[in-house]
Amino acid sequence: MRFTAFYRYSLYFFFVLFIAACNTDRVLDEYTAIPNRKWDVKFQPSFTFEVVDTNQIYNVYLNLRNEGTFEYSNLWLNLTMESPKHKKASDKLNISLADPTGKWIGKGLGDLYDCRIPIYDHIKFSDLGKYTFTLEQYMRINPLPGISDVGISIEKTSKTNQ
Repeated sequence: MRFTAFYRYSLYFFFVLFIAACNTDRVLDEYTAIPNRKWDVKFQPSFTFEVVDTNQIYNVYLNLRNEGTFEYSNLWLNLTMESPKHKKASDKLNISLADPTGKWIGKGLGDLYDCRIPIYDHIKFSDLGKYTFTLEQYMRINPLPGISDVGISIEKTSKTNQ
């Protein structure tokens, strides 16, 4: 029996949703679909979460879904973080999506690969309030085909900074 693409993606979606529901330390886990799976540089998804304890330490991850037909082994992104005091900090990220042999790093289901890439490990947010992360594709081709969804996950670590 062959699964149609709809059923495969539905099954994948519910699996990811189930896994996300199991982690109580996750304070943010959001994805944004890339229109037509062609990421235009003008399309800059944003993700917001609120810091309620400045002693808490977090890990921040990039969530990315790429098609198996994506033509590159890496992805250049510009990540901007805006604090509650409207201070902005940007980082250029070179995200590896394939190993040196060309095998996709993410977990695959059908022709879609899901990656969870650490961005910031054990980061402390110094201000109370809402922080916003904005992603911008920084590749030489525009629009960039083959990226399905992007997102941010933020998790509390078991350590706090006293």
